[in-house]
Amino acid sequence: MCSDLRDWQKKLTDYFNNQEGQNYPCSNQIVVCGFVTDDDNKWEKFINENKNNIVILRKREVRFKNGEKWIRIPMSESIRGFRYYKAKVDSNINRKFLEQIILPCCAHYCCEFEWI
Repeated sequence: MCSDLRDWQKKLTDYFNNQEGQNYPCSNQIVVCGFVTDDDNKWEKFINENKNNIVILRKREVRFKNGEKWIRIPMSESIRGFRYYKAKVDSNINRKFLEQIILPCCAHYCCEFEWI
């Protein structure tokens, strides 16, 4: 991975991890935690690592005991109306998709951003 890409990823991570964030909507948005990947193995690993905290498990949605709702977002799908309080994003994501679809969903709400 080139250092420019790592620097850019670090800057994004630092920006969102230092943002105050909010886990509730201020209008008609739906605030969830987003897991952005096309890799089934990464999603399954996330499920397995958190299986003791899961109260509801669906194909693309997980709800935890603490009230967090995580949804899996394929890297080709629009997710209008959603805002992310927390985001885990595949490091193999297309930069254009990230900039046009994912980052706007993180604005003002996201306070925890991680590359997977």
